[in-house]
Amino acid sequence: MRTKQEITEYKREWARRYREAHRGKYRRGENPKSRNGFKVGHRKYEGVGAPRGSHNSPATEFRKGDKRIVGKNNWNWKGEKSSYTAKHQWIRRKYGQPQECEICGTTENRMYHWANISGQYKHKKSDWMRLCVPCHKKYDNEKK
Repeated sequence: MRTKQEITEYKREWARRYREAHRGKYRRGENPKSRNGFKVGHRKYEGVGAPRGSHNSPATEFRKGDKRIVGKNNWNWKGEKSSYTAKHQWIRRKYGQPQECEICGTTENRMYHWANISGQYKHKKSDWMRLCVPCHKKYDNEKK
């Protein structure tokens, strides 16, 4: 069995030989088996589109906090028809993670939830309240 040092030396030697074998063969775009610097069979060459993370135009690039594509301006906005999970994600993203309970008033190091008041899960802050987990359980059990 090889020692760690022998394995490390073997990997370094293999990497050196690989670099040497492939160094300077072709510059980008010169390889006769490629087009535009991509090997034939590569997803960009096959017409699938640009590799992940690249943008053809800065105008189409997503910018964090861009008002045009967030919320009601998004092409995929479903409004009140959105799912239970999506509505909870929306309230957390819009108003942040709760840090205190509106019933008992605690601000201890606990987990806090956004609890829905009406059961209709509207996109309005007045339809939600901040609760600690014990108060949220009590609140849900009283509603039943």
